[in-house]
This record gives sequence, structure tokens and C-alpha cells, in this order.
Amino acid sequence: MRHIKSRFLLFVAGALASAFAATAFAHEAKLIKVTGSVEVYLPGQTTAQPGVVGMAIPEGATIKTGNGGEAYVEAFNGAVATVTSNSDVSVTKLNIVSQDGKIVTQEAQIDLRRGNVVSTLDPTKKAINKYSVKTPKGVAAARGTVFGVTIDSLGGGSVSALTGTVTFTSSLGTFTLPVGGGEPLFLPFGAAAGTKPQSLSAAVAADTTGALAAEVVAAVQVVATNVANSSSAAGGTGTGASDTATAIMAAVVKAAANAVPSQVTAIADVAIKAVSTSSSQTGSSTTAVSAITEALVSAAPTQVAAITQTAAAAVVETKVADAVAAAKASGTTDATALAQVAQNATTAAQASVQTLAQTAVNTAVAVTVSTSGGTDADKAAAAAAIAASVSTAATNGSSTGSTNASSSAGVTPPATGTVTVTTPPTTPGNSGTTTPPVSTPIIPPVDTTVISAASSNGN
Repeated sequence: MRHIKSRFLLFVAGALASAFAATAFAHEAKLIKVTGSVEVYLPGQTTAQPGVVGMAIPEGATIKTGNGGEAYVEAFNGAVATVTSNSDVSVTKLNIVSQDGKIVTQEAQIDLRRGNVVSTLDPTKKAINKYSVKTPKGVAAARGTVFGVTIDSLGGGSVSALTGTVTFTSSLGTFTLPVGGGEPLFLPFGAAAGTKPQSLSAAVAADTTGALAAEVVAAVQVVATNVANSSSAAGGTGTGASDTATAIMAAVVKAAANAVPSQVTAIADVAIKAVSTSSSQTGSSTTAVSAITEALVSAAPTQVAAITQTAAAAVVETKVADAVAAAKASGTTDATALAQVAQNATTAAQASVQTLAQTAVNTAVAVTVSTSGGTDADKAAAAAAIAASVSTAATNGSSTGSTNASSSAGVTPPATGTVTVTTPPTTPGNSGTTTPPVSTPIIPPVDTTVISAASSNGN
């Protein structure tokens, strides 16, 4: 009887252990967006298939993009690898581990042989993300980050961290690229292997070809596409998705504007359109628009007027285009009715323009005027000048956006009004504070987790 009882207890213990044991299972990635020439070679096949949205990408598959081609690969829920033009990659590891019905680890590794991959990882899932990009010179690993890896024609390359933390491990050791204060980092490898990480802005300034600056702007476009299309890497569509998408986009644009200030208007156009479109996780919210504006102006305060004009145009153009497209999709064809739809959308967009303009003024004054010398009268005059320039820029931007949208939508240009902003008070003497910006960007904390690249590639 005692033996039977012992066996029963052992059976129960074994059953419980089995129930709570971690279970690993294979997983397939998928293409969520395809542009231009994209070829997919499935495992064991020598003939390529054209990449199409929804296509399953199993472990061992190879993806090649042509000139102008781009493939967005969702490696797992919360990670999208964007294979840019003229690149060659293989998906060498896809694995998910669950325990007690919950995912505890989701892992992917991309083997980059040629070209560039921009990886966007949802920071809210960094506790379970285990993601890496393997190169001929080492492995870049991350959990909740936006980073790019490039292989050049000579076999060298680089890793650029725009948010969060990336570790790069090679035969020479491990380098950690933590991003703090909006300053992105850059690490060359290959011929320059062993070089310590440097600021991306310094690397861009030293690159006389302009290629690195173009890569930074392209990375912003990649993240904007993820946000605009509600990809899982930018928060998905669940609770808190808007905050996550806003946080990622704001952090990336601030880093990019710091690195390439000469391209700040191009960055503003891409980012504002992404958070303004109705398909975005942000739901075209005014908060998201203001957060992006604040991030841009804080990085490039002397360009506040240009940023405001570009942002205002992007908001109006996007909202009008979305509204007219939706009306046409529902069967509206009458020109007068469509013109009214465009006018209503323009009027609604003015609230976002007004808020982003005030945010721009407040941020610029806080960053530049408050910290400058001079008398209180001097500071007040400087703040008033900024407010006047922003008001004019926002008004002109709204008009430009209306014209652009009406031209593409084929409707009469909607009327736009004058945007006025309030001049914020400046710091009295050397004490006190300025009026805070209308919206504070939700920037994720710096991810200080150091990931072992060796464990990420299975070695």
C-alpha cells in the first residue's frame, strides 16, 4: 500500500512538472508589407518566389530585395525586420517558448549578408524578446530597440542604435550601445573593427558621401511605416498601443534630428503623417502630433518655424486625404459633397495644428530663450519673435497641406484660417521656469539590459 501511495505521489508530481514545464515550438515569420522587387527562397529551394503580403517565412528562408525593393518581415509579435533595397538576408532562427500558457521567450535571428536591415522592437515586450542580426563580423542583439545594421561592399559595416540598447559581439569583444538623452550611437565594424561607439551625429558629419544621413532618414521612414500600419513592433492594436507608438516615433525622430539636423523637415513630414493617418495606432491623435513636434523642436530649436510649417502641412494633408478616400470608398462621388468632406476634415485638423504650433513655441522658448543671457525684456522680445514666426509658419503650412490634399484627391481646396499662438512667459532673471510644452513625449526609459550576442545566435 505504501508503494502504491509513493508511486501515485510521484505520478502527480510528474504531471504537475509536465504541466508547468516550458515548451519550445517552431514558429514562422511573415511578410506584412512588400514594396518593389522582393524574392523569397524557401528552405531547400533554388527557385525564388515573389514576396507577397501574408506570405509565411519559415526558419531557413532567404529574402533578397532588388533596387527599390523593401520587405517588412514580422519575425514574431513585437519585432519587425525591414530588409531594405539591394539586400540579402536569411532567417536563421525562429523560436517561441511558452510556460503555463504564456510566452516567456520569443526569439529570432536574421543573417545579413549584404545590404541593410532596420529592426523595430516593441519596448513593452523587451522582457520576452530575444532578437539579433548576425553579420560576417559579429552579432548585434537587442530586446526593445530601433536599430539598423549595414554591410558594405567591402565586407565591413556598422550598427546604429536609435533607441534603447544594442550589443555587438565579435571576436574582439562586446560593445554596448545605450542611447540616452536622444543621442543615437554608431559603431563601425570590419576594417574599423575595435573602434569604440561614437555619436551618430559625428559619424554623419564625417561621412562626405551622405550615405549615412540617408540611412538615418530611411530608418525614420521604416518606423513611420510600422506606426502608420499598426504593426506589432510599434505597439500593435491593443490597450496602450497609442502610447507605445507615440513613444517609439518620438524617440526615433528626436534621435534622427539630433544626428541629421539638415534633414529635420523631411523627418517631420514622414513622422507627422504617420501619426496623423487614421490607420495608425495613434488614431491620428492630437497628443501624438504634439509629442512628435516637441521631440523635433527640442532637438533642433533653431528650426522651429520650418518644423511647424512642415508639421501643419502634413497634418492637414493627411487628414483631408483620409477623409476624402473614406467618403469615396463609401460611394460618395458628388464633387460638392466631397468638397464639403474635405472642408470638414480641414476644420477638424485645425485643432491639431493649433496645438502643435503652441507646443512648438513653448518648446523652442524653453530650450533657447530661457537658458540664454540678457534682460527679461530681451527674453520676452525673443519669445514674441518665436511666437510670431511659428504663427505664420502654421498658417502657411495649413494652406499648403490643404492645397496638396485637394490636388491629390481632386477636390476644391478647402479654406484654412489663421493660426495664432500665445507667447509663453520666459524665466524671470535666472530663476523660475517657463510654461511647459503642451504635450510631453512619452519616451520609453533607456533599456539597460545587456544581451549576450553569443546566446542570441545559439553559440
